[in-house]
Amino acid sequence: MTKSRSRFTAVSVIAAGVLMMAAVTACGASGPGSGSGAPQPSDSASSDVLTPPPGPSSEPSLPGKDKPGVDPTKGKSVTLTGTVEAGVEHGCLVLNANGQVYSLFGGDRAVLVAGAQVEVTGHEAPNVMSFCQQGTPFQVETARAL
Repeated sequence: MTKSRSRFTAVSVIAAGVLMMAAVTACGASGPGSGSGAPQPSDSASSDVLTPPPGPSSEPSLPGKDKPGVDPTKGKSVTLTGTVEAGVEHGCLVLNANGQVYSLFGGDRAVLVAGAQVEVTGHEAPNVMSFCQQGTPFQVETARAL
């Protein structure tokens, strides 16, 4: 390697290091009080979750949890009857029942196949995140073919 080429390589490495340090420093300076002039997100939305309710309890309040021992993600158990169909996304199954579409999660996949008439028992799970993008999420507890 020639002397000028090695000098160019050394300068390039140093310059890259300086740029990386500047980027890291800039990321750290974007917090509250950084003087950037940009509006900072308010903590008021998250403080509702972490603020203890007034009264003797110091346990933080959780959204949707009104009563001790109640799981806000588990709805009332219901039984649905309908036809299983393939969802719009690969691997997703939906149930058309009572004029409504439900995205099925769990259950026996030997019973829950596209085209099958089934009866499923479970509960709506509106807080479930899924890539299925179709219907109301429904957690299947039991499934049987009709």
